[in-house]
Amino acid sequence: MKIYGPYKMADSGREYIVIRDEDGQHTVSYPKYLVEQQLGRELKPNETVDHIDRDFLNNDPENLQVLDRKTHARLDAIRLLPITFVCPICKKKFRRSGKRLSRIYERKKQEMAGPFCGPKCAGKYAVAIRDDLRFPLDEPYEEFLERHPKQYYRREK
Repeated sequence: MKIYGPYKMADSGREYIVIRDEDGQHTVSYPKYLVEQQLGRELKPNETVDHIDRDFLNNDPENLQVLDRKTHARLDAIRLLPITFVCPICKKKFRRSGKRLSRIYERKKQEMAGPFCGPKCAGKYAVAIRDDLRFPLDEPYEEFLERHPKQYYRREK
């Protein structure tokens, strides 16, 4: 038996390994492999690996725990209960839950800006970046624009 990896998946950044043996080749998630090595046995079909701190890139054995699938699903649902954020552009408070909250976590892992209360504020931030303005997130957007007025150019005919 030969083990290759761990390799990172391009879309999610999660790690996996490739195992080649007499039966062929198959892939296994790296956290699952680590836990199985630590336990000295394969996980049962109803068992799964949970990242305690919800950071799927943190595969430290202290951060991994074995849970049955039902408990894991319940915990993931609780983790996605509504959370209140403050928009860095307009300073308005807003709540996100469920799929929208999980997108915020994914963007945070990718070190993306936000979260914003809506597309209008996300657009304001994008314009500031496009215009190569370093927008300080602790300053209200309107005050920032007063200090950095937009310059418009007309194409000469």
